[in-house]
Amino acid sequence: MNMRFPRHYEHKKMHQEIVLSLKEVNAELQKEKPEYRKDLLDLIRKWVVDHLIVTDKALTPHLKKLPPNFR
Repeated sequence: MNMRFPRHYEHKKMHQEIVLSLKEVNAELQKEKPEYRKDLLDLIRKWVVDHLIVTDKALTPHLKKLPPNFR
């Protein structure tokens, strides 16, 4: 199913950027640099607070309009 909602492409880009950022931090962690642990925690905290709680939650009205069998 093709799902479009307000600012769909901007929202999708946000998800792509967090994935890229997590991959970069993970690469540094693999090099055993302990200072990157704080960076990872900061990134995850920012993602959860700024994105999931604020941005994704704003999609709730749109998502409620989807059919019950939508996955």
